[in-house]
Amino acid sequence: MSSSLDHYVLNQLHEDMGEDVTEVLDAFVESIEMLLADLNGRHADVGKDTISRWAHSIKSSAASIGMMKLSGMAEELEMVLKSGDQIDIDAQTKSINSEFIIALELLKREVFLIA
Repeated sequence: MSSSLDHYVLNQLHEDMGEDVTEVLDAFVESIEMLLADLNGRHADVGKDTISRWAHSIKSSAASIGMMKLSGMAEELEMVLKSGDQIDIDAQTKSINSEFIIALELLKREVFLIA
């Protein structure tokens, strides 16, 4: 198991969804991409509550398709923002984006093997 991708989650999703698994994965990936676009394109006036909600949604979507490291990183961002502690949001965002690219490549290989 890669720390970026939990094959057990993917196998369970495949077992539950059957042939529809690729459509489900595509929907979750698209959701994460839209949330990352919001996070990357945020303006200075976007509040921490909004960013925390985006991070929460990324966390949930990523976990649903086995991107566990990405989910954990998004959860960390969410928790720090909720706690009021200082955080370099730009650095966290960059790390989250990098992990998404890694997890997405692994996911594409996995789906190829499933299909």
